[in-house]
Amino acid sequence: MTRALALALLLAGGCGDDPIVGQRCRIAGDAGNPAEVIVASPSLDCVSRTCLHMPGSDDLCTAACSSDADCEEVAGSPCRSGFTCAVPVVVGPFACQTMCVCRDDLDGPPALPEVCR
Repeated sequence: MTRALALALLLAGGCGDDPIVGQRCRIAGDAGNPAEVIVASPSLDCVSRTCLHMPGSDDLCTAACSSDADCEEVAGSPCRSGFTCAVPVVVGPFACQTMCVCRDDLDGPPALPEVCR
């Protein structure tokens, strides 16, 4: 078996149907203002390789989503209210992309930001 094929099988086997959202991660270094929403990728702490910082909360692994059903969380997540599919940032490389966001960090039901319409 070639190394590339073995690596592809290893990576594919790790994804499966296991929840990948809600595990604690860490945005390393000076990520800027801690009062800002920050999406960091690649994050080696996360299966999805994407870590989300919301002000006043733990940094948590997130993933792209198209509905709340895509946001099944891992057991033991610090997120008490579960996850919803929302747009966390409107600038930068992840602008207007829907991701799983902890409902604890939202001020109400998620709405698509005007700039993303």
